[in-house]
Amino acid sequence: MTTVCLIKVQEYNKQKIANGLRLAWQKQNYAALFSSSEKILLKPNMLSAVTPDLAVTTNPVVFGALAEVLADQNINPHLLLSYGDSPAHESMAKAARITGLEAMANDYGLISADFDNGVEVQFPADSFIKHLNIANGVLAADGIVSVSKFKTHALTGITGAVKNQYGVIPGLKKARFHAVYSDVRAFARMLVELNRYLKPRLYVMDAVTIMEGNGPRNGTPRSAGYVLVGTDPVAVDTVMAAITGHNTNKMPLFQLFKQTGFGEVDQEKIDLIVIDANSISDNEGAIKEGALPQLLPELEIEDFIQAKTEKSWMTTATRISGNFSRRFILQRPVIDAKTCIRCGQCVTSCPLEPKALHQENRDVPKYRYDLCIRCFCCQEICPAAAISVRKPWQSSR
Repeated sequence: MTTVCLIKVQEYNKQKIANGLRLAWQKQNYAALFSSSEKILLKPNMLSAVTPDLAVTTNPVVFGALAEVLADQNINPHLLLSYGDSPAHESMAKAARITGLEAMANDYGLISADFDNGVEVQFPADSFIKHLNIANGVLAADGIVSVSKFKTHALTGITGAVKNQYGVIPGLKKARFHAVYSDVRAFARMLVELNRYLKPRLYVMDAVTIMEGNGPRNGTPRSAGYVLVGTDPVAVDTVMAAITGHNTNKMPLFQLFKQTGFGEVDQEKIDLIVIDANSISDNEGAIKEGALPQLLPELEIEDFIQAKTEKSWMTTATRISGNFSRRFILQRPVIDAKTCIRCGQCVTSCPLEPKALHQENRDVPKYRYDLCIRCFCCQEICPAAAISVRKPWQSSR
């Protein structure tokens, strides 16, 4: 069995979240995971330089509450706590400033880690990954605390605790690995190997406000009211996937987790400790414990809008019939010409050479679907929410 702590909190209230985290620390003895002599990196989600109300990035309130609790554990934040992530396009400095994470980090004396530069790391000979470029700030740390944001994702269905570690790869180098691991199962296998290499000590997930629909950047924020904590990222993701109505048995991401034995995907084997942060001061009714299926009915979010993703049979069809499937069967990214601001970021983010879309004279970019690998980097990075995922017969072009 594996245990996930779920803190119920109605809004981004730093003191309530910190109190909930402290209670989780006590229940699970998370303090034993850290030493005062270590350098600990907090790894939030800073996908893009946008304000926290859009639910694209880890909210600074959750980040600050965690920094406060870690400071309680005899970790001197002025010397030993750092933070960082690698946004898809902007610099980390810009993203940290606009997302509010920089200001919160300054309040607790956290050091900005180097995520602009990295080192090529060789993986073991029997690993699915041969090498990856990993940010200097990650390699300089003794341990990592992953601080993810729960959102929908057009490639993997959801993004959360496991996928958050993809941000340790600096800048546009991340997009190139979408070309290397273009199949969703291959991409998931890469995430497994990356997490096994990094071994974060703890996984904290911001699910107070989550994203549904056209995630991970242009979906719709939705209130959920949860902060999750655990040592197993797959279990943390499984809990939120279940709460949002995802059938993990049919999702390639979770099928791969099960196949590789990485983390717990069986809901029957996940115990929940539900902490009501609004009732902690009363010391009554603050904690409820039980297996995930037992407690799920009171936690579920109704009518959650999931991402439009490729089904497993479609992925197989691509491998078998190649360009025909890419052009006429698989769902595809489509640009809304009326919404497009013609910035060209979608073209830049395409990891292929030659690229699967091109732009002439600041016109609306156009796709070559026979080349497109459906990594949805373009959809993920579009700052105008002009790109959505549709079936070919629903597409306008």
